[in-house]
Amino acid sequence: MHIQKILKYINYSIPIIFLVLYFYNLPFPIPRFFLKEKTFLIYDQQMNQQQILSLIHDKKEIQLLTENQMITLKKKDIFNENMLENILSTINTVDFPVLTNMLPIIQKNLQFWQYPFIVVYGTPHEIEIDKLINFQKASQIPVSLQKVVDIDHPVLLGFQYQINNNNNQINLKFQFSDKISQLVNGEIKFGERRVLLTKQDIQSDDSYQLSITKEDTNQLQFDLTLADQKYIQNIVLINDSEADPAFLKISQSDKESVFDKMVAFDRKAISQLGDVDYTKYKMILFDGIPLAQINQEQSQIIKNLYEKKVNSLFFISDSPSFGEQGKNPLIEDIIPVELVPSSLKYLPDIAILLLLDVSASMLGDKLSLAKVSALEMLSQLKENDKIGFTIFWDEFEKLTFFEKRSQIKENLNIVPLAAKGGTDLYQPLLEGINDLIDQNTQDRHIIIMTDGNTRDGNFDYLLELAIMNKISISTISIGDDVNYKLLNKMAKRSGGNYYHVKDNQTIPSIIFEDRKKISRSHFSQNNFNISNVFKENIATITGMSIYSAKPERSILYQNEFYDPLFIFEDRGKHSVFMFLSDIYGYYTNDFFQQKETVNTFRRIFDSLQDHEINVITLTESYQNLAVSFHHDKLYQPKLLVFRDNQLLVEKQLNQNFFNHYFTQFKPEKKGQYRFIIQDQDHTIGNYNCYYNGCAQGTTVKAEKIYKEYQPLIFRWFHIKMLYLILFFIFSVRVTYLNRRKV
Repeated sequence: MHIQKILKYINYSIPIIFLVLYFYNLPFPIPRFFLKEKTFLIYDQQMNQQQILSLIHDKKEIQLLTENQMITLKKKDIFNENMLENILSTINTVDFPVLTNMLPIIQKNLQFWQYPFIVVYGTPHEIEIDKLINFQKASQIPVSLQKVVDIDHPVLLGFQYQINNNNNQINLKFQFSDKISQLVNGEIKFGERRVLLTKQDIQSDDSYQLSITKEDTNQLQFDLTLADQKYIQNIVLINDSEADPAFLKISQSDKESVFDKMVAFDRKAISQLGDVDYTKYKMILFDGIPLAQINQEQSQIIKNLYEKKVNSLFFISDSPSFGEQGKNPLIEDIIPVELVPSSLKYLPDIAILLLLDVSASMLGDKLSLAKVSALEMLSQLKENDKIGFTIFWDEFEKLTFFEKRSQIKENLNIVPLAAKGGTDLYQPLLEGINDLIDQNTQDRHIIIMTDGNTRDGNFDYLLELAIMNKISISTISIGDDVNYKLLNKMAKRSGGNYYHVKDNQTIPSIIFEDRKKISRSHFSQNNFNISNVFKENIATITGMSIYSAKPERSILYQNEFYDPLFIFEDRGKHSVFMFLSDIYGYYTNDFFQQKETVNTFRRIFDSLQDHEINVITLTESYQNLAVSFHHDKLYQPKLLVFRDNQLLVEKQLNQNFFNHYFTQFKPEKKGQYRFIIQDQDHTIGNYNCYYNGCAQGTTVKAEKIYKEYQPLIFRWFHIKMLYLILFFIFSVRVTYLNRRKV
C-alpha cells in the first residue's frame, strides 16, 4: 500500500516537472550513446590519400572540410585512390587548416540527433584543443576527436634559432627523431658552404647544432642518406637583411631630397605598393603623393597599421594636388591637419549662388533663419568672391547677379521678404547652374537654403549637369519638417556638404566652414616667415600648403599667420608627421640651410633606429611557431603577427621566472611572417621569420592535452515544445489512471 502511494505521487509529479521545464526552458539531455555519429575530416594536404580512403571505407561516409567548402565522400562512390585523387585535385585549401575555424560549419551541418566525430592530421595545437573544449561548453554538443599520422616515421622534429640584432651570427639547433640513428652520411648546404654530417656529429639527445651568418639564412638544404630512405629538406629562416633600409619612401621623384641625406630609404613608386610589406619599416614617408592616388586597399592597410601603432607615418604636402576634403577619408583621419585653411586669405576666388526659399512652407522661424543665413554669408566671404542671390517660391527672382562681395551693399534688402506661394526648386536651380557655367572662376558653388519640400522635378539631371561642369552644391535644411533624402543626395553626389540649422548661432560658422571646404586649392606661393616653438623667426620659404591644425597636435614650425609648416601627432615611436612644403629646396632652400631645422629632422629619424629587444629565440615544430626572449623592464608586452600586411594574431606574452617572455601560434600557411613585439603600445622588437612547415614534432603539452581530451557524455537541447508535448502526454496518462481506478 505504501509503495502504491509513492507511485501515485510520482505519476502526479511528472506532468508538473515537464511544465516547470517548459516555463524555465531548461536543457534536455540526450546521451551520446543514442546519437548518430557524423564524421568530419579536416583536410590537410600532408595527409596520405590511402589514409583518407581507409577512413571513407571505415565510416561509409565522411564530410571533407576545407576553409571554404564541404564535400561529402561516400564509400559507394569512391572505389580507389584514382577516384579520390581526381576529387582532391580540385580542392584549394590553406597549407595548415585551423580546426577551430571549421567548428561553425560543423555545427551548422548537424541534425539534432547527431554529434560530430572530427578527424585531423597530426596532434592538434594546444590552443585549438582549448578552444574546442570551450566550444563544447558553449554549444553543449559532444565532439569526438581523433588524429591520424603519417605512416613513415618523421626525421626532423623541430628546430630553434636566435636572432641577434647586434650580431651577424645565428646559432641553430635541430632536433631529430631517433630515426637519425640510421644516418649513413649527410650534407648541409647553405650559401657557398657545405657541412658534412655523420653519426658522430649528432648529440646523444638526437640534436645537432650549427652556426651560420644572416646572409646564409635564405635557404639551407639537408641532404641525408638514411638506411631506408633519402631525406632532402629545404629550410628558410629569415630572408631580409639588417642592411635593408628601415624607412620606406613612396615618391614619384628620382631626385635626392634633404631627408635622403639624413637616412637611407627604400624607394617605391605609388604603382609598386601592391607587394610592399609595410610592417618591416619603422617609418613610411609619402613624398607629395596626392591622397586620391592611394587606393582604398592601401589606405585601409595604412589605417590599420596606424591603429595598431606598428610604424611612424610622414606625409609631405608640397603642391595644390595633395588633397581635398572627402577624397580619402581613411588617410584624412590619420594626418594631423584638416584639409581646409584656417582663414580664407589663400583660397582662390569663387562664384557662389545662394538660393533662398521664401515659399509658404518656410513661414515663421524658418524664413527668419534663412534671412539671417543670407546676410551672414556676406561677412564670411572674400572681397573678390562673386555672389549671386536668388529667392524662389513657385516662381523665382534674382536679387543680385554674381557681383563681387565688395560691390554688394551690406544692407541687401532681403529683410522685408515674406513667405508666399508654393515651392518649386527645379527651375531656379536649373537657371542658376547655367548662369554659373558662364562664370570664369576656378571654383563654382551653390548654397541652397530650404526645407526641401518642393514640387517634383528631374533633379538627377540637374545633378549630372552640375557634376559635369564641376559645380558643387551644399544644402542647408531649416527647421524640423525637411526633405532630408533630397537635400542630402544633392550635396553628397555633387561634392558639397549637407547642414541642418536650428538656431542663429550656428549659421556663421557653417557658412565659413563650407566656403573653406569647397575650394579645390589650398597651396599658396608667397614669401612666408617661419618661426619655431619659441616664436623666433628662423627662415623664409616661398610656398606651402595652407591647412588647419587638428586639436592636440604639436606644431614645431609655422608661418606668421600661424599656419603649420611642420606638425605631428605625438604617439611615441609611432607618431604621424606632416611637412607642408617640399623637401627638395624648391620653396624651402633657406629653411633647410638652417642647422636647427636639419637637426630637428635628424633627431626624429635617429629616435626610430633602435629597438629595446635585440635578441629573440624562434622555435618551429609541427604547425607551431614560438617566440621567446628575456627582458627585465616590461609592463604588459604583446605579440602582433602579420602576414601580407594583415594582422593575424594579437596576444599577450606569458612571463615565467627570471623575466623570460614567450608565446606561440599556429600558422595557416608556409611563408614569411612578421613578429612585432609591443609594450604599452610601443614597438620594442620587429623581426621577420619564415615558417617552413616541415617539422613533425609536437609539444609535450599538446600531446598531454590531446590525450586528456574527452567529449561530453550528453547533448543538451533547449526544446520548449518537447516539454509541452510530454506534459500533455503524462497529463493524459494520469487522467487515464485515475479514471480507471474510479
